[in-house]
Amino acid sequence: MRKQFLIDVVYQQSPSQVEPFRIPDGQRDQASRDKLNGVRKAIGSEQLNMPTQTILYAEDDSNDVFLLTRAMRKLGFQNPIQHVRDGAVAISYLVGSNGFNDRAKYPLPSVLLLDLKMPVKDGFEVLEWLRSHPAFKELPVVVLSSSDLWEDKGRAQELGATAYLTKSFDWTQVFTTLHRVLRASGSSPST
Repeated sequence: MRKQFLIDVVYQQSPSQVEPFRIPDGQRDQASRDKLNGVRKAIGSEQLNMPTQTILYAEDDSNDVFLLTRAMRKLGFQNPIQHVRDGAVAISYLVGSNGFNDRAKYPLPSVLLLDLKMPVKDGFEVLEWLRSHPAFKELPVVVLSSSDLWEDKGRAQELGATAYLTKSFDWTQVFTTLHRVLRASGSSPST
């Protein structure tokens, strides 16, 4: 029996059904404000962030990191975001080794945003590692990947990913998913 994603966003729409968000040049500022207001409305009137819940973002593309963190700040998320560039560094962060031993500076995350295609150790290797270490078995993982292959989605699901979103995503879906995962996690895992 296949494990279900905690938050099932993968199978709601096929990529061909998702319309890209295009804005005519003269309307960018207003359209951006409208889109952000739509995300706020979708999340609800509850507080958008839980500032004590750290987000660990494992991503090798600095443009993706910039775009996501900027959008989060514009939406009002104040969660600390710790960024690492590959899977091996993500694991070092989680265990508190290789310079990450100061938990005041590098707190355990409440959620891991994970790219699949990274150097050194890829996202699948990180998922395998997480599920084989009891202290991190329950850490919510939201996969943010450019891969839209069903094989990758299925493998991530089998390895225990909480949710899977492709990078051609709808911002509303990303932030709604992140908000739900943060609310569900409540606190950081213990080691």
